[in-house]
Amino acid sequence: AKDWAADLTDLRIYPFLLGLTPRHDCYGSKLKIFVYDLPHLTRGVLHCHHGQWGLEALIPHWLRQGSCSTQDAEEADFFLVPWHTWCDRIVY
Repeated sequence: AKDWAADLTDLRIYPFLLGLTPRHDCYGSKLKIFVYDLPHLTRGVLHCHHGQWGLEALIPHWLRQGSCSTQDAEEADFFLVPWHTWCDRIVY
């Protein structure tokens, strides 16, 4: 019967993608990063997180869920413009 068990390895990322994991502390960094919200260029992290180009969706999502994220551009040390280029070209 154990041969019939489902492999759930790929599913472990979904709590993170759905915002169900606690906020992280950005490994103790004091840097602040402003991640632009551009829904017309980033159609969905749930759809784009797989495959070779998944990091272009996962990095902004990870940053937004950490203490290094800021909504105030004036206090930001760095800026990130997310754009799911390859996901848009391949999937949509």
